[in-house]
Amino acid sequence: PLNTLVSAEGAWHVRRDIPEEISIPEMILGASFPFDYKYRGLSPKYLTGMSVPPVMMARVAMEVKRQWFDRLVGLR
Repeated sequence: PLNTLVSAEGAWHVRRDIPEEISIPEMILGASFPFDYKYRGLSPKYLTGMSVPPVMMARVAMEVKRQWFDRLVGLR
């Protein structure tokens, strides 16, 4: 697992297994962004540090739907 990714300028993201900085592709993979994501001029380091990982957010949304909304539909 990765340490928390932060967007602060000059922040170092160091690997746990060897003493070197995490590469941009490793940040993208760790943040669960697709490799073909369009950053539209933003730095991948900045965007991955400022974002909730898309896969995690999708799972949270599915659980909210399942636990809240599906139960409400069943109450009708």
